[in-house]
Amino acid sequence: FTEPAHTRTADLVARLRSLEAMGYVTGVVDDRGKFIFISRDELQAVSSYIRRKGRVRISTLAQESNRLIDLSSHEAEPEADDEEEGGEGAAKEPAAGGVSS
Repeated sequence: FTEPAHTRTADLVARLRSLEAMGYVTGVVDDRGKFIFISRDELQAVSSYIRRKGRVRISTLAQESNRLIDLSSHEAEPEADDEEEGGEGAAKEPAAGGVSS
């Protein structure tokens, strides 16, 4: 998100819900209020599990979902354009006329 720091939590939640409604993101909000992104492949895996098993207790589904869904936190990865436009990779090249080892 590129929202200003003063944006209220409720506004961010509303924005997230609208992105979810438009199909841009899929996920759930956990008991701590954190949004857990669920990829389409993960959703498909959970769906396949339910179809295979038929009736499933919620506790069993939760346990299986913990196995099927990546719950680790991911930092946003830098975009490739950053390196091409003088990001980290550009600073390591020797200057013109310089000697490289």
